[in-house]
Amino acid sequence: GAAGKDGYTPFGGGIAARTLFDVYLRPWREFARAGGRGVMAAHNMVDWVPMHANRPLLHDALRVRFGLGEGGYIGSDNTNVDGLADYFHGFAANTSDAAAMALAAGIDQDMPGGAFLSGLLPLVASGRVPMAHVDRACGNVLRRKFAA
Repeated sequence: GAAGKDGYTPFGGGIAARTLFDVYLRPWREFARAGGRGVMAAHNMVDWVPMHANRPLLHDALRVRFGLGEGGYIGSDNTNVDGLADYFHGFAANTSDAAAMALAAGIDQDMPGGAFLSGLLPLVASGRVPMAHVDRACGNVLRRKFAA
């Protein structure tokens, strides 16, 4: 079922990073290296870090190591950025925190958009979220929208 090993944590995080890289990420590495344009982050956790807040996997592995690059698009799964704060991860203190975590991890688009729409503007204005992160995300979304 959806419950983790403890019976309470949905979408359990028991998979180790080594197993992830050696077994599950091999096709994604090849996709990125072959010029793949974008991916959607999953509902799961790896080593108990929700994928939507997992910079080592989204940015460091997918963008840098595998070659998706800064121009590659990473979208959220439905409401999973909000989910960092509430319904299944409880990883972030609140929706604004969730938006900051997801954007810093490498998520470019929050679908359907609740956390980014409600949480990012005050964080950017206060300097907590760098405008460069917003520029990266907007650029990646717009490149996909206007790509032939």
